[in-house]
Amino acid sequence: VILPGYTPRMTKEYDISRKPRGIRSECFMHAADAAAQLGDRIVSLMQAKPDAVIGLATGSSPEPVYARIIERLAQAKAEGNPID
Repeated sequence: VILPGYTPRMTKEYDISRKPRGIRSECFMHAADAAAQLGDRIVSLMQAKPDAVIGLATGSSPEPVYARIIERLAQAKAEGNPID
């Protein structure tokens, strides 16, 4: 949103092809693949660091990720490796 009378002050040109350091990104052909990968990573973090504080988004967009997390937690419990 550009407000009337607002002039952005840029000191240098921004190169959108440059990724900030420390941020890893991946591209997936299908949203289901991305949700599965992210859900698996969250569960792996929960297993590796049970005291981790994890902030999750609300709304319907991340529901496939939550479904994957629930699936993986149920699988771990069935295998005798429940995650608290």
